[in-house]
This record gives sequence, structure tokens and C-alpha cells, in this order.
Amino acid sequence: MVLPAVKDQILSDLDHLSPEEQERAARLIHGLVSPLPRGASVEDLLSVAGTLDAESAREMMAAIEEDCERVDPDEWWRPTTATSRSSRGSSSNPGR
Repeated sequence: MVLPAVKDQILSDLDHLSPEEQERAARLIHGLVSPLPRGASVEDLLSVAGTLDAESAREMMAAIEEDCERVDPDEWWRPTTATSRSSRGSSSNPGR
């Protein structure tokens, strides 16, 4: 059941939105009432189980180890203003 006050507020707010924003609002509301997409079923997964040969599996594992399992500890590190000023002339990072 729709609460009349909520419906009136939504309709009133829509009047103040551009056509693009109205479409975005409609997608948002539709997303709230639509069920989430389902993933693969157990039957789907079982239908492809064992279809990868050993050599292909080794190649995939090697590619993952080479390209995907690298951790860069500095990836999310951001120097503070004081650290960036103090480390300009040196290769060390005293703020770490």
C-alpha cells in the first residue's frame, strides 16, 4: 500500500527534476522493487564441472599467480603534506 503523503512528496519532487533525473529516479525506484538477478544455479555449475583440461588449468593458475596475486603495499598509501614536502629530496618515506 502506498502512503498518500509519500506518494505526493515523490510526485512533487519529480516536478523539479530534469528528464534525465526523472529517468534516473524511475530506475532507482524500479531497482528497489525488482528482485536481484540470480547467479548460476548448482545445476549450471555442475554442467561445466570437469570440462577444463589439466594443461589449461595449469595455464590459468600460472596467469593468476603472475598477474593477479601481486600485492603492492604502497598502492593505497597517500603521503601527508608534511611527508611529501620532507621526502621531495630523498628516496626514503619517513612518514611510513
